[in-house]
Amino acid sequence: MMFLPLYIDPGTGSMLFSILIGAAATLYFLAKAAIIKIKMTMAGKKGDSAAVDSSYKPYVIYSEGKQYWNVFKPVVQEFEKRKISLAYYTSSKDDPVFSEKYEFVDLWITPEDVIDKFFDLTKLDRNECLDPCACDGR
Repeated sequence: MMFLPLYIDPGTGSMLFSILIGAAATLYFLAKAAIIKIKMTMAGKKGDSAAVDSSYKPYVIYSEGKQYWNVFKPVVQEFEKRKISLAYYTSSKDDPVFSEKYEFVDLWITPEDVIDKFFDLTKLDRNECLDPCACDGR
């Protein structure tokens, strides 16, 4: 009797290899999550909730200026309608958001020194970045 090796074409071999890698990665992360869950259950104190950071803001909008108000206005109004807290940061002191009265929207003006710090940290030229094409090298 003659032994004939099986042939698997490159496409099928690649697919099978991808399935094996995917299954192994899935099993690894499932096991890791299970171990963490077991550790948290054994070490966790029941009845105590984790301390909540009072500065944490789950929803934040940053507007570079008043020209974007027509984009953000419907979003802000929807948050207000649903009574969900929202932090709205703007770089413009004359942003139209300040003429509106909102109960659930906290309004903030971004200090100029924060923007200056950004440009210092990133080593970008502020004047070039006014032109979007200049910042990405086009």
